[in-house]
Amino acid sequence: MELSMLRYEDRAALIHGVAALLCSRMAAHQARHGSVSVCLTGGDLANAVYDVVARLAGGDSSLKPGEVSLWWNWDLFVSTDDPRRNSLQALSRLAGVLPLDPAKIHPMSSASTASDPEAAAIAYGVEVASADIDISLVEMTACGKIANIPAHLLPQSANPVVAMPDADPPKLIMTNPGLSATKEMWILASGTASAECLARIAAGDPSLPATYFACLPHATWMVDQEAASLLPFHECRL
Repeated sequence: MELSMLRYEDRAALIHGVAALLCSRMAAHQARHGSVSVCLTGGDLANAVYDVVARLAGGDSSLKPGEVSLWWNWDLFVSTDDPRRNSLQALSRLAGVLPLDPAKIHPMSSASTASDPEAAAIAYGVEVASADIDISLVEMTACGKIANIPAHLLPQSANPVVAMPDADPPKLIMTNPGLSATKEMWILASGTASAECLARIAAGDPSLPATYFACLPHATWMVDQEAASLLPFHECRL
């Protein structure tokens, strides 16, 4: 399986490289269309990227934070102020530094704002279907999941967002129809713990959820050398 991939020397270079590219791509979308929509994810690697984005974007006059719309591709259905919420973790890094427009911030519903996670998933799916998302960030876990999507939801889910009410804690998750609708999907992976899964994905292992997204035409893998260490070869194209 041929993957579109950007490799970085180490985790620090990956984090800075993804953050710089995100700032550049957001500014480019705004220059062409006036605004940009980005779908964020959760995880330590993604949060580290947001830290750098806040620092870089704060000094970038070409990027207009007030014209950035933010969405999320998964989050926990817990109280809004629960520190485990992906949206809270991201916004604590971004909104404190950048003058984002609150009307353009679209977190998934929480247990504080909705009583029924399944109804909340349907409602968010309707919203995100009309969002015209430009860039979606997802992080591959060491077990080969992307955006927390379990294997049994691929590819049969017809709903762009589903609830997992029996999970501990409950979750809302964007599935294939939602993620596939984005114009660019950036899949992040770092460290030796991801190396085996990445090698299996490159070999087309259907048992890993990430394999389903691996070679989509709008998907780009952004990985460090440790994550790519078990890949059999790579080809550079200029």
